[in-house]
Amino acid sequence: IELVYDIYSFPIDSNEEKPRSFLQNVGDLCRAKDNKCFANYMRYKIEKNWREIKQECDREDKDYPLYMVIVSDVRMPWEAEMIVDQPNNLLFRFDASLSVLQDRLMDRDGQVLTSVQAIHDTENSVSKIPHEWFDYVIKTNDITIDEQAELVYNKIATSVTTFKEVTA
Repeated sequence: IELVYDIYSFPIDSNEEKPRSFLQNVGDLCRAKDNKCFANYMRYKIEKNWREIKQECDREDKDYPLYMVIVSDVRMPWEAEMIVDQPNNLLFRFDASLSVLQDRLMDRDGQVLTSVQAIHDTENSVSKIPHEWFDYVIKTNDITIDEQAELVYNKIATSVTTFKEVTA
């Protein structure tokens, strides 16, 4: 309950399109209680969803479907590790130059990161994820979001043929 009060007490800057400072502060509060809270919750939700799918298939006497989860924002090494530890995982990294990233933030949010936001751990920890964990690194400076999505789709479609059946 204390955490809820702490979160409630944080101001949200109404001038920001995306309340990044608020989100960073809330994340810090949560990680202070459990450093891996978001990775643990992600694992819990993935496993819960799979159990529900399996139960439904068992009730209806159906084969288990190909089950795929896409996690769109991994920043911390332990989040990436949780994915890498899963069967049939793929881990993508999208790289762009700082100027391209700033242009994209400006287009999306109407502002770039403040100097305080930019040095926050969640904005920089992706660089601590071991490079060998990534199945694909996609350079995005010169491609659109639609082209990025198409590349990912094609990589997943190609990889699915090599996935092993998981019944656990």
